[in-house]
Amino acid sequence: MVEDHLYFITVADNLRHFPVVTLIAKLLSPFLNGIRRKHTGYTRDKVARRIGSSLARKDFMANLIGKVESNEMDLEELTAHASTLVNAGGETVATFLAAATFSLLRNDAVYQKLKAEIRGQFKTYAEITCVTAQTLPYLQAVMKIVNKSMDWESESSLHVMWSKPDLKVRFRQARGQ
Repeated sequence: MVEDHLYFITVADNLRHFPVVTLIAKLLSPFLNGIRRKHTGYTRDKVARRIGSSLARKDFMANLIGKVESNEMDLEELTAHASTLVNAGGETVATFLAAATFSLLRNDAVYQKLKAEIRGQFKTYAEITCVTAQTLPYLQAVMKIVNKSMDWESESSLHVMWSKPDLKVRFRQARGQ
């Protein structure tokens, strides 16, 4: 749903520069408004659930919720910020993971070396955390190579979005795990 919302916003932003398309867009307006309403409802529901949650987290939402509680920001503004931040973060992570997976699957030697490092360091899945993963030098190198090989800036002024096909990869539990 989030990806659909981002896609339609991007298409609308790019196509508004063409007058004939603007006319067609007006005909599609009820459909596009439905997508926007669905996304907004989803975001409001998630924000309400987070505010009602008893979990104390130190994340960007905790900061925003604090501003609502101190009346520096209203709930609608919090919802708008949450939607923007989640969309931005989610798309960046999805793009990175897709690029990393693609790169690893295309280069078996790198994949095998990374797999050996991870399996040599960790005996169980539960041992792998953000902190412990940062101690793996080859994993860090692979992540930096993937990051540097991507041209993050060149298309940013175009606001281009694309639909990503489902990733067709089979994962299996390692022997002895």
